Amino acid sequence: MDAATQQYVANTNITISDGGSGFWTNSTYNRGTNSNYVYSGNYWKWRELTLSYQVPRAFVRNITGSAVQQVALSLQGRNLFLWTPKSNEYTDPDYSANDNNAVGVATLAQTPPTRYFGGSISVTF
Repeated sequence: MDAATQQYVANTNITISDGGSGFWTNSTYNRGTNSNYVYSGNYWKWRELTLSYQVPRAFVRNITGSAVQQVALSLQGRNLFLWTPKSNEYTDPDYSANDNNAVGVATLAQTPPTRYFGGSISVTF
């Protein structure tokens, strides 16, 4: 409440007595916090990418003769990029250390999702 105008003014600078860390370390008090740590769950994610190349048959036959019919090469990547709003300074909204995140609550025990890279060679005889 603004004392001069007697009008409601939203508090946009919310802190707690110990500067914020008490929310994470004290399970008694953080249950009463309603919106101090609420952030947007919107995000864009490049979850998976696979690039494949099939080696031309003429090239394969020149090198291997008639023993090999086909060769294909591929590269894979998972959890490549994540774009979140500036208000989400924590982690991937999809990820939780528990089996699910249905209630939208992230846990303290989680680590960032792992970025995977891999490749394969497929040979058909």
